Amino acid sequence: PAPAPAPRAKAPTPAADFFKGTAAAAPDELRQTKDRARAYLKKVPPAVSGEKGHTATLLACEHITRGFDLGLEDALEVMADWNRRCEPPWSEEELRRKVMEAREKGTAIPMGKHLDRRPRIVVTYDMGKVVDAALEALKNEPELYQQSHRLVHVRRVVGQPQDPQKVTRFHGAPCIAEVSPARLREMASVHGNWRKPKKDGAEAPAMPPDWLASTIMGRETWPFRPLQGIIETPALRPDGTVLDTPGYDPATGLQYLPDGATAFPAVPSQPTKADAEDALRLFADVLHDFPFDKNHHKAAAIAAILTPLVRPAIAGPCPLFLIDAPTPASGKSLLADVIGIIATGRACAKSPQATNEEEERKRIMAVLMAGDRIMCVDNVTLPLGNASLEALLTSTEWSDRVLGTAARIQVPAATVWFATGNNVSLATDMPRRVIPIRLTPREEHPESRSGFKHANLLEWVRANRGALVVAGLTLVRAFVVAGRPINALPEFGSFEAWSDLVRAGIVWAGAEDCNAGRAALQTSDPRLEAFRFVLQAWWDAFGERPATIHEALGKPSLAAALTELDPPVPEKQVEPRKLGMTFRKMKDRVFDGLRLTPSGNTGKHGQPWRVEKLSGSGHQPAGGAQ
Repeated sequence: PAPAPAPRAKAPTPAADFFKGTAAAAPDELRQTKDRARAYLKKVPPAVSGEKGHTATLLACEHITRGFDLGLEDALEVMADWNRRCEPPWSEEELRRKVMEAREKGTAIPMGKHLDRRPRIVVTYDMGKVVDAALEALKNEPELYQQSHRLVHVRRVVGQPQDPQKVTRFHGAPCIAEVSPARLREMASVHGNWRKPKKDGAEAPAMPPDWLASTIMGRETWPFRPLQGIIETPALRPDGTVLDTPGYDPATGLQYLPDGATAFPAVPSQPTKADAEDALRLFADVLHDFPFDKNHHKAAAIAAILTPLVRPAIAGPCPLFLIDAPTPASGKSLLADVIGIIATGRACAKSPQATNEEEERKRIMAVLMAGDRIMCVDNVTLPLGNASLEALLTSTEWSDRVLGTAARIQVPAATVWFATGNNVSLATDMPRRVIPIRLTPREEHPESRSGFKHANLLEWVRANRGALVVAGLTLVRAFVVAGRPINALPEFGSFEAWSDLVRAGIVWAGAEDCNAGRAALQTSDPRLEAFRFVLQAWWDAFGERPATIHEALGKPSLAAALTELDPPVPEKQVEPRKLGMTFRKMKDRVFDGLRLTPSGNTGKHGQPWRVEKLSGSGHQPAGGAQ
C-alpha cells in the first residue's frame, strides 16, 4: 500500500504501529473481527454530501478503527464496501485521512467497544486445559464464591412466606445458595469466548461443553473468593475497625449488601464514653414500653440488639437470647422483630421448634447453609434444648450431612439465635448457653395496653434504623477505642469472646450486667431438680451399694423419681436404656453432696451405678450443680 500522507504534525505512523489490540491477534481472530466490522457497517447508513456527510463518515471511522481496534490498512479494507455506497464516495486519500483523524482525535467511541475481550477458550479433548481456562475466566464472575467446598452465590427470597412449619424468611432476604450446574455453565458462557475447531483449521463459535460444570465441581480447589457470610448493615471487624463499604470484604470474607433504602451515618473513628452513653439512652428509648422484669433483662435486650451488629468481631460462639414471658401478648415477638429490623431491615426470620433430634439437625444445617444472620425459634412449647442445639451454641463451625445426600460439609456457625415462649423450660445443659430476657406485664390482658411512647414501634424503628445501627457500633467501638477497660464480671464459660466485647461494653457504658438473669435459669432447670431427687432416693434405697437401673425400678419411690427424670412415651413404660444414657451424661456431677458414678462392668441387667456421699460437702453451690 502507498504510504500514508502526513497532513498534521502528529499524524499516525504506518499500519504496523496503528494497532493496539487486534494487531497482535491471531490471523483467524483478526479475520473474524473484520467480518464483524463489515457486518456492523451494513447497518450504518452511507454518508451523503450536504447532509452532514463529513460527520457521519468520521463517526463510522471511529466505530471501525476504535470500536473494533482495527489498524489503518485493515480499516480501509473493511470500509471499502460502505464507502462505495456513499454519495459521492470518498477518494482513497480522503478516506485514509478521515480514518487517521478518527483514530487520533475521536472521543465518541471507546477503544475496543465492539471487541470481545473475553478470554478465548477452544474446546478440545484436553479437559484439564479447558477447565483451567474456564476457571480463569470465571474469576471475573462477581457473584461466584466458594464456601465449605461448594460453589455458592447470593440470591434473594422472592415472595412472602407461606408454610409456618418451615423456616420463615421474608421477601428480599439475601441467602447463600449452591450454584447449580446449569447456572455455572451459564456463567462460563458469559465470561469466556468459547470456540471450537473446524475441519479447515478455522474456529467457530461454541457453547461451553456439557461436562464442564460437573468437572469444575469435582475439582479439589478453586480460585474463587471464600464467602463467610452476608451482612446488611455496617459491622465491626475482629480488629475493631468498621466494615462500611458495600460489596465483598477480603479481610473478613463477608459480603455487605445494604438494602439501598437505609442511610447509615458514618461511625465515629474515635468515639468517647459519652458517645456510648448516648447510644445506651437511644436503645432505652427503643425499649421504653417493654415490661422487663428486671433492669438486667433490659440490658440483655440491648445485648441482643448489638450482637448481630458486631458478630464478625467475636472470635467465638454467642449465647442464645431467650425472650420469655408468663402470658401471651407480652411483646415477645415484637421485641424479636425490633431486633430483626435493626439487623436486617426486615422482621426476624423465624422457625418452629423442632420436635426431635433429627429435625433439629436438619433445621440447623438449613439455617447455617443459607447464612442467616439471626434466627428465632418461635413459640417454644417443649423444653428448649437437645444435644444438637447445645453443641451448636458452643461452636463456631458446624459439620453434618447434607439433606438428601451422603456428603458431609462444614459451614460457619455465625447465626445469632433467639427463642420466644411462655414460661419456657430448658433442657439440662441449656441454662449455661442462654441469656434470658424476661417480660412480665402488670395487666391481666396485656394485649389491651395503650399509651405507648412509640405508637407504631416497628415503623419507628424502620425510620430510625440507620441511627440505631450506628449507635450500636459506636457503643462497642468506643469500648474498643478506650482499650476495653476491664470490668469485674464473673466468667462466662464458652462465651468469653462475646462476654469481653458485648457484655463488658454494655456494663462499661452504664447498664447492668445482662448475665444476671442466668442464675434464675440455673435454679429452675426441672431436669436438674428431677436428678437431684433421683440421687437422694437412690441413696435412701441403696446407700453406697452399687445397683442397676433395672433393680432401682423395682423400688416404688425410686421408680417414681426415675419416671419424672425421663418420662416415657404415653402408654409405654420407662426405658432403662434411655435412663442409662441420662446417667452417663450426668455422672460425676455433685448435687447436695451426692455424686453418681459407674461401678464395675456391665452385666445381664446393665451397668451398675453407685451414689457416693462426699465428706465435708455440706455446701450446695448456686444452682445446685457443680
